[in-house]
Amino acid sequence: MTLRVLFQLYNSMSLMYAYYIYQLWLLLGLRSCEMVSESQGEITPAWDNKPFWRRLYSTFYGSLTMGGWARLLLPLRRHPLPRVGGGSDVVVRRRAYSRHYGRCLRAEKPFSRGRRYTRHYGPRSPGRSGLYEMAAEIHSRPQSSRPALLSKIEGHQDAVSAALIIPKEDGIITASEDRTIRVWLKRDSGQYWPSIYHTMSSPCSTMAYHHDSRRIFVGQDNGAIMEFHISEDFNKMNFVKTYPAHQNRVSAVIFCLEAEWVISTGHDKCVSWMCTRSGNMLGRHYFTSWASCLQYDFETQHAFVGDYSGQITLLKLEQSTCSVITTLKGHEGSIASLWWDPIQRLLFSGASDNSIIMWDIGGRRGRTLLLQGHHDKVQALCYLQLTRQLVSCSADGGITVWNMDISREEAPQWLESDSCQKCEQPFFWNIKQMWDTKTLGLRQHHCRKCGKAVCGKCSTKRSSYPVMGFEFQVRVCDACFDSIKDEDRTSLATFHEGKHNISHMSMDISRGLMVTCGSDRVVKATVEKLKE
Repeated sequence: MTLRVLFQLYNSMSLMYAYYIYQLWLLLGLRSCEMVSESQGEITPAWDNKPFWRRLYSTFYGSLTMGGWARLLLPLRRHPLPRVGGGSDVVVRRRAYSRHYGRCLRAEKPFSRGRRYTRHYGPRSPGRSGLYEMAAEIHSRPQSSRPALLSKIEGHQDAVSAALIIPKEDGIITASEDRTIRVWLKRDSGQYWPSIYHTMSSPCSTMAYHHDSRRIFVGQDNGAIMEFHISEDFNKMNFVKTYPAHQNRVSAVIFCLEAEWVISTGHDKCVSWMCTRSGNMLGRHYFTSWASCLQYDFETQHAFVGDYSGQITLLKLEQSTCSVITTLKGHEGSIASLWWDPIQRLLFSGASDNSIIMWDIGGRRGRTLLLQGHHDKVQALCYLQLTRQLVSCSADGGITVWNMDISREEAPQWLESDSCQKCEQPFFWNIKQMWDTKTLGLRQHHCRKCGKAVCGKCSTKRSSYPVMGFEFQVRVCDACFDSIKDEDRTSLATFHEGKHNISHMSMDISRGLMVTCGSDRVVKATVEKLKE
């Protein structure tokens, strides 16, 4: 019995010494993978990037662990990954396992999940056995540079309701529900430090800034709007006056220098406009629900007001009166954000139904375009006139850049029918046809491409159709699915992650600078090259 134990121990020690020699052989570079250029689309193994002493320590220390003994029985092999073309993303995940023990082992330094690389292994043996298995997923997406985080501003004690970029200056103005207004200036270190700290009497809900006159208008929870003037060096802020605009929380505020008006909406279900010279109220208009967002055309004096019922009201503001021009209906949820482009006369609206609608106001034909590319409510919009791109931000942190410089199709209106318009089977409310055909009624669905009312059996397929605004897979009938080609599924938008809840967004198009803020009390300044 003792001889058998000694013999097994001798075999184990021999295998261990053989393994040490094999690892030293690798450390000396006899079988190390050569670094290749990034243009060839290669990934260098993380093992080869370690310093010599680190690799030596990992080799001998790992033999004392369970994973080290498993490596004695299962040699380490690196597997080749497929070469990838120019515009694809490669997601590499590392999975450590042992076939001998039949259970998962922990890798020494696994790749972080979802981390993206632009290079991969050089050619190796096509063998599939080994301790580490590399899996690559290729997602074909359009070419687009990712936003680069410049700075993260922290310091507020509550949600940041607004963050605005100071044009032609390295500065940001923030208003928060912690009752403070702060002006942040960028220092030589690249970080933003507060130069102005002002405490308000009520939580700040919204803010507007006019750079030429250096005037700030801050809406509060108590319904008041306070005006301030900032000095030229952005180190001092003086109080000007208070406007009693609303009886409840102010949701949006806009300052018009030409008319000297401050226009605002609030949760008291009204829009008001006041004179900044005298501070007097000029007029009010009430709605049936909370007014949530506002846009204003200075030339025509038209105001666009979105409310919680999902409607957008177009108003013509006069000196003391206003008139309702029209009401835009199309969203199934409350309007969360609006953006008006005065050049092309386009209105963009984002709502809690996770969708965006482009209203062609200048065309006067009632043309609308539906854009669906978010998983949560759209809370911020910005249209870039020079590049014909729309930037949208949602509550889940998603940032989508839409290409609006192409010809898009208008989504069809959903048709109504008592029976399937494909197989003519009755729907469950069509009692007469159900009785005549002795069949049970079916549930009604709609094809997103043709708009016809179909049953579930005639619409079993799902497909994306970006030219109509559907970036995600939606229900289409079988006939429309067959008519959609592979090139029709090419995405017309790029998707990025803000990695925090985004409730407000501000952009400086000339510098490509974007600032986002949300309920996590963090303000992020990023740079994004939107179009080559």
